[in-house]
Amino acid sequence: MTVAAIASSTEASVLVANHLAMVRPLRKEVRAITGGGILLN
Repeated sequence: MTVAAIASSTEASVLVANHLAMVRPLRKEVRAITGGGILLN
């Protein structure tokens, strides 16, 4: 792998980790707001 490929791969994994960190609390908030009902799968 080239340095650029390694850098972009690392950047992608960081973006995915950030996305997951944002999505999990949002799902909990949606459940709390809807009283436990699920709006989003």
